[in-house]
Amino acid sequence: MHIYSEEERREHLQTLVDAIDKLLPELEVNHQTMRDVPAYTQALDRANQLLSRGFVQSELSELSRAVPRLFWLHKDWAPPLEGQPPTEPTWFKRLEPLEGEVQRAAEKLRVVGEY
Repeated sequence: MHIYSEEERREHLQTLVDAIDKLLPELEVNHQTMRDVPAYTQALDRANQLLSRGFVQSELSELSRAVPRLFWLHKDWAPPLEGQPPTEPTWFKRLEPLEGEVQRAAEKLRVVGEY
C-alpha cells in the first residue's frame, strides 16, 4: 500500500482548489445554484488556508466532508427537463461534470493512500 506523502496531499488540495475555481463562476450565473455559492466559497477559502499554513489528515477529512453536493444523483433522480422535446437543461449539462470534478477531488482528501 502507498501512503500519500505531504507533497501528494498538497497536490490533492490544489486539485480541489482548481476544481472549485472552475465551478464557482457557473454557480454564480445560474439562479438555481446561486444559494450554493457561499458553501463552495467557504470550502475554497479553507482549502487555501490549509495550503498556506499546513494541515493534518483530520483537517483534510473535515474539509472533504464540508464540500457540498449540488446533485444527489441516484437511480430515481433526474434534473428538471426543459424545452420541446424535453431534454436535460443546459445549466445541468455544464454544472454536472464540474461538480463531479469537485466531488472526486474532495473524496480523495479522505483517503490516506492507495493499493
